[in-house]
Amino acid sequence: PPLLISLIFLQIDSNLVPLYKEKILKLPNYKNIYTFSGYYDYESYKKIKEIVKNKRVLSVGLDPMIPVISDIYVVNGYHNLYPLNFKKKFKKIIEAELINNNEFVRNFETYGSELKIDISKYSEPFYLNLNFEEAKNLKTEFILSSKLLNNSQLILINKISENIYLYKIV
Repeated sequence: PPLLISLIFLQIDSNLVPLYKEKILKLPNYKNIYTFSGYYDYESYKKIKEIVKNKRVLSVGLDPMIPVISDIYVVNGYHNLYPLNFKKKFKKIIEAELINNNEFVRNFETYGSELKIDISKYSEPFYLNLNFEEAKNLKTEFILSSKLLNNSQLILINKISENIYLYKIV
């Protein structure tokens, strides 16, 4: 019975909460992430693709595989097979953040196929402490972020949507 109750609660939550937020509260710019169009946010990523063209992006605080669906080249993501030397190169980009975030270290070191940067616990504007020269060595020119970032090596190009910011690495 507890499992059944949990399952029913999760189904109610994933169906009623979006309906309540969209139809009753009428929240502006509300995205239902339980739908394909809400999660993949095709319109926002179409705008991003028009700006970045065939340049590579690094996703910060966002699912790094969503840009891939929109034909955007990425440096990070979930890869079940990639050379170990690539992970070592990627680690050079995020090394300073690894020092400050034990959970981030645990995910990076123990879950081999996950190359992502989680900033959900930080408030805005967030100082992103990445090695942008190493990112450039991996041909990364843009940063996609879920939060407003504060770093002199980044220029805000566009606030694409409520929670997607596009930066250029200088």
